[in-house]
Amino acid sequence: MDLMKIRQQVIDTITDNLRILDIAEEIIYILPIRYFSRDSNQLAYKAGMQAFLSLFDKEYNFEEYKQKFRSINDIKKNICVQALIGVLFSQKMKIYQLL
Repeated sequence: MDLMKIRQQVIDTITDNLRILDIAEEIIYILPIRYFSRDSNQLAYKAGMQAFLSLFDKEYNFEEYKQKFRSINDIKKNICVQALIGVLFSQKMKIYQLL
């Protein structure tokens, strides 16, 4: 499956999800993260950090990341394929160009 087909599938999926949310507005409620925690900034920071670190092929904490990754080539060598595909949706290049 080429990158443009994957990109279109993601767009179609988002469109479908928004349509479902619109139709089911009385059933499905979306609450902002701040409703779940008084310290929502810290919670959002931790979630963002975990999401970022999950882009790689192994589990790293932030200290390990800072020690291991010194260049874009280090990132290219260690990013997981699923993340690589996701990151490229806004780029006009093929995956093999980054590997």
